[in-house]
Amino acid sequence: MKQVIILFFCLILGGYQLILSQPLYTFKRLTVADGLVSNYIVDIIQDKQGYIWMASESGLCKFDGKNFTTYNTSNSNIKGNAHNVLYYNEIPMR
Repeated sequence: MKQVIILFFCLILGGYQLILSQPLYTFKRLTVADGLVSNYIVDIIQDKQGYIWMASESGLCKFDGKNFTTYNTSNSNIKGNAHNVLYYNEIPMR
């Protein structure tokens, strides 16, 4: 009887370990096929609204968590597609 109880507790603890060992995050590789401006990103930042901004040699890209918005010389007022650095001015909260 003791062996059955010990085996039962071992199975329960093993089940909890499997449940608790599941990954908390899922990583997905985003490419041009998903809407990214280029597969080669040279700079990346996140603004206060939560948007992810990415700079590349093909233009600027904004990611809202689901969709990409691309900015380049053909659809915006930027002068060149090659963005090597993103500048972000953080205003301190008062």
